[in-house]
Amino acid sequence: MMSNSVSNRNTTVKRLYSYGHWVALGILTNPLLQLPFVLVLIVPLIATIGQYVYTGFMLESNPVNLLFWPGVDGHVAPSMPVWLAMGAMLISYAAGIIYLARKRNLGKVALLGLITVLVATGLAGIINYLTGWQEAQDIGDMDLAGKANAAIFSLWHNPIWEEIVFRGIPFVILLIFMKRVKSERASFWAKAGYLVLPSLAFSLYHLPNHGASRLVDTFVLGLSLAWLTLRFSFFAPLVLHCMFDAMTIPNIGSNTNVLPEEITWITSHHNLLNNMSSVAMISLVALIPILLIWYRWKHPIPGEDGPESALSSTHTFDKPDSLPL
Repeated sequence: MMSNSVSNRNTTVKRLYSYGHWVALGILTNPLLQLPFVLVLIVPLIATIGQYVYTGFMLESNPVNLLFWPGVDGHVAPSMPVWLAMGAMLISYAAGIIYLARKRNLGKVALLGLITVLVATGLAGIINYLTGWQEAQDIGDMDLAGKANAAIFSLWHNPIWEEIVFRGIPFVILLIFMKRVKSERASFWAKAGYLVLPSLAFSLYHLPNHGASRLVDTFVLGLSLAWLTLRFSFFAPLVLHCMFDAMTIPNIGSNTNVLPEEITWITSHHNLLNNMSSVAMISLVALIPILLIWYRWKHPIPGEDGPESALSSTHTFDKPDSLPL
């Protein structure tokens, strides 16, 4: 009798877990929820284009680092027209947003990215507290007078360059290797190597400029971004990393080392940019409970009575069907 009771309780817990996972997946993949995420992500893109067109920087030339390593003398940085370099970067970013939204993965990628940042920051905070490690370079201490446009350029170039070097190129190598080997054991170790080795290099890459305080969080972020590449495509880390860096662009005026006259367009349109972000965030906050109620009504919890109960004991919870449009 006791055994049957425990078995029934375990079965109920498993069904409730599957139900919760199924509903959460349905909410995150809902087309309605993708739109606010898109709006949030295009705000820094709009701020950059407006700033560059207004100041004429789009028609100038700027050095573009193609081969370099912090702390090492010598680098390859040809001068390119800004419209060409920025065009390639912004098109890649926009293409990634569109791809993930069409695949209904934008919400999942954004949520996983947020969780990773919180975990990485928490772990780094604990370890830095225990070791006494401190950030070696703070953007607030940098002299950005006369360099506002170049700083904005770097906020797009750095994440895209890092993703190509530490996730993209190793990913191509992994795909080539996977096509040539048939052993599951070799495939497993190849994927494990892809997760760990570029992430370690990514962590060491930040050591010269930021010190040991960034070793932990960059390594954890590297692991997460590599896993997202395997799970959702290279567009996932590309969009996330750009978001982490470029989201500061609309508020660059809050940096006291940036001259106000250099960012006139951004400061004069600051309310518009913030309102767009606010509308997107409010929409996200409002849509989540609405969609949760809809799924709760459409698909009752297992065990509940009702003619529309779609979750019987034999329900597989593979993926949500009939998403509300």
